[in-house]
Amino acid sequence: MRGRTAGLGMTTGQILILVGCVLVMDAVIVGAVLAAAGAQWKRFATHFPERPVLAGAQRRTWQTVRLGVWNWGWSFTICVDAQCVHLTPGPRIGKLMGGCTASIPVEALGQTATGAGGAAKPRRRSGRIKLKLAGRSIDLPSWVMPGVLAASEAGVTPRPWPSVP
Repeated sequence: MRGRTAGLGMTTGQILILVGCVLVMDAVIVGAVLAAAGAQWKRFATHFPERPVLAGAQRRTWQTVRLGVWNWGWSFTICVDAQCVHLTPGPRIGKLMGGCTASIPVEALGQTATGAGGAAKPRRRSGRIKLKLAGRSIDLPSWVMPGVLAASEAGVTPRPWPSVP
């Protein structure tokens, strides 16, 4: 029984090769999933190029954004100003996704939210609003919409959330 593990019938070298194969396959699968998620985000962000954030914008960090089947929990900073909703990936997930910010015009969100016959209503349990933008389904936190609707009507952001310096 020299060079074998007890009861498995495999040598140490065979076990190391098997473990190496499993680790390589895990890395390939995780890399493919992250690349697919990043490609989806980049395609979406190309429709909404980055714009500067205006002074006095509402800003919240660690927000969840869903785009199609991809859910990025606690990975985004969202800023709402009088012109746009800015979606910025966090530093870690941003590097994996290409790090591009999407600035969605308030007019696009306001038309999407009210165009279907009435004001947008958040989902009761999740507190999120589902919208259709650039041919893709996106879920945003419900706190975004009051600022968007007010900004599109009055040109100002009404709620006193922390401001961007």
